[in-house]
Parts: sequence; C-alpha cells; structure tokens
Amino acid sequence: MPVMNLKNAVPNIIALLLLFVLVPISSAKDVEGTRKCDPLKDGMIRDGNTAISIARLIWFSINPGLRRSDDEIWQSSMTATLENRVWKIAQKPMPKGSIGGGLEIKISGCDGSVVGIYLTQ
Repeated sequence: MPVMNLKNAVPNIIALLLLFVLVPISSAKDVEGTRKCDPLKDGMIRDGNTAISIARLIWFSINPGLRRSDDEIWQSSMTATLENRVWKIAQKPMPKGSIGGGLEIKISGCDGSVVGIYLTQ
C-alpha cells in the first residue's frame, strides 16, 4: 500500500474543505441568482408600491445629475410585477405607434438586491 506524503496531501485537503464550504453557498441561490426564501416570511419587498419606490431610489442613485421626480409620479407611471421572487419594475406601455423605449429595473424580492437595469427600445 502506498504511503501518502503529508506535504502532497495538503492541497487535496484544502480542495475538499473548499468544496464543502462553496457547495452550500452556491446551492443557496435559485435560478435568478437571488437567495432562496419564503416571500411571505422572509421577503423584504412585499408589494409593488414598495418595489417601485426602491427602483426610483436606485435610478436616482446611479444618475445623480437627473432632475428628481417625486415618488407619486413614479407610482403612477410605472408597473411592478413579481415573477420567481424577482420584481420587474417597468414604465407603463407607451401608446401604439410611439417611438422610443423605457426603463426596466429588476429587484430581488427576497433581499432587495438589483438583478438588472435595462433601457428598452
């Protein structure tokens, strides 16, 4: 039976330890990249109005030079839909025949993290 040198075994031991540490971390996320949670128990963003208010704060924090509109304007001009624990906040559809696009922000309903920010055309 071959005798394993301890010096040669250390990298294998470290690799195994990392495997046991990293696998639970990566499996704690679902397909969208948000942490698994029970939205009724653990969800931080529980309704569409809150999601729209948070999206407004995110938009103005990354665009500080823009003229700030008040929350009431955002509530009336945006929609919020929840799908797979991710809130999609988007501008209401433009009238048929309009040219241009709109803003879309996706936020994790579980922890409030930004999943994506898109400008559509």
